[in-house]
Amino acid sequence: MKINYKYKQGFIPTPKRRCDGFTIMELLVSMTVFLVVISIASGVFIQALRTQKTVSSLSEAMNNATLAIEQMSREVRTAFNIKLVSGGGLNFINASGRNVTYSLGNGVIQRRVPGEGIKDLTSPDINISSLQFISKSEANPPLITISIVVLAGKDIELQLQTTVSSRLLIEQ
Repeated sequence: MKINYKYKQGFIPTPKRRCDGFTIMELLVSMTVFLVVISIASGVFIQALRTQKTVSSLSEAMNNATLAIEQMSREVRTAFNIKLVSGGGLNFINASGRNVTYSLGNGVIQRRVPGEGIKDLTSPDINISSLQFISKSEANPPLITISIVVLAGKDIELQLQTTVSSRLLIEQ
């Protein structure tokens, strides 16, 4: 058998180089970059979830305390015979003629009415650390300042305050 070298004179066959894949180094570098990017993205995502939880807790506490202040303010506006109670409470006769006392008990704001019992105005999920009533009874009508300190989360403290005047004038 005779081999025809007519077309291949001076040509030494070499192994064909493969160009259709990645080297192991290219794969290692790309995987490392991918892992770094995913680690940073997941860290940002986890921090965003923590921040959202804190903001949600803060918003819930503020809404609850604001609602309690608004309810107390509404009732004080039509009250008469307003007195501060020892221990930081407020006692008055409301528009319906009932004796009402607002005070702080076990971290919640409580409303006491004889014959109706005690009603919690704030949720037990939030912690009211301070409730103060300041009366300027020399004013006509008397002014009552309601001040609340709410602990929301581990180290967040909300201070809410409003001043209410009675709509009923006191005769002197």
